[in-house]
Amino acid sequence: MPNPTEDDIKHAHQRAWDWFALHSNQRMQTFNYFLVATVFLAGAYGSMLEKNAGAAAFAALAGAWISLWFRRMDVRTRQLIESSRAPLIKLQDKLAELTEIEELRMSINVAINWKGASTYSRVIDVTQGTVGISFLAAAIYAAYLALKPHL
Repeated sequence: MPNPTEDDIKHAHQRAWDWFALHSNQRMQTFNYFLVATVFLAGAYGSMLEKNAGAAAFAALAGAWISLWFRRMDVRTRQLIESSRAPLIKLQDKLAELTEIEELRMSINVAINWKGASTYSRVIDVTQGTVGISFLAAAIYAAYLALKPHL
């Protein structure tokens, strides 16, 4: 489309924004599910540790395994979100030109984080990594407790 109208640009921008919003919301919901699963598995681990250390080790291994798979799913969701970045930048540029509102270049304006800020990706990565490593350590400890009488 060599000469898109303002409505064409707005429609294209809305489509790109809807794609971004869908996958961004999906990402936050998935992260929330991860946190809920983590709480349940940590609770199961804690309640079983003294009674049945072997079962606690299994719960902790499940937590580490789930952390890995939530991480992999987050990488995919991040890819889906990132696919909307380039079109949004171009379309926001066009809208800024058409409306003479420079602030519509929002994707460019937020490309650099403020000092002290972290990206969603960094926070999710650190959280999932910390949880996964913690569950692995907990599994090793519980396995040690389960095997201790036999050593």
